[in-house]
Amino acid sequence: VNDILQYEQRHIMELAMKGVITDTAPRSVYATILSGDHLFKQFHPLLRESNKEYLLLGSKSDESSLIFTSSDAVLNCDIDAIFVVEGVFDLDNADGVEAALSFLDVIISPPETWHDSKAVSAAFRIHHFATPTKPTSLVLSNLFCHASSFDVADIKAVTAALYKQADNEDVQGVIEVIEKITTLKKDVNDQIVQL
Repeated sequence: VNDILQYEQRHIMELAMKGVITDTAPRSVYATILSGDHLFKQFHPLLRESNKEYLLLGSKSDESSLIFTSSDAVLNCDIDAIFVVEGVFDLDNADGVEAALSFLDVIISPPETWHDSKAVSAAFRIHHFATPTKPTSLVLSNLFCHASSFDVADIKAVTAALYKQADNEDVQGVIEVIEKITTLKKDVNDQIVQL
């Protein structure tokens, strides 16, 4: 994250020093920044000359779905910038749930370089790429939408338990799987079942 930010800041400063970005021009600094080396503005959905679109992931993707790394002890209100890394997975099948588990492994043990500053933090979000069609994917999708309410280790424990039951077609069976997770505290277990 730090390397990317340094590159972007250096690129903006070079554009300002060359006179490309001034106090009065261009009308769109964003479009000018995207016109740099190795950037393809025709593929960016926020620019008019693009014909691409963002994938709308749903209205439940707000701050309550953010997962902060375990070593971030700073309150969200004290963070100046949050860089959100999103993973979109097919939670209706075992391969998608397994990929989400791998993503959770990255969240649980991030590189130390992600924590050079208390003013900048990395946060993560997991989405189901479509409307859930199975009880397991529905529970996981709801869990990820309320992820900030839970410890990332608890999220991973539930995801791992449901991964083994990915083809479970019975809502009661999914609830029973969650209730059998011994590492969850009773109140956490109840909260997850209520989702």
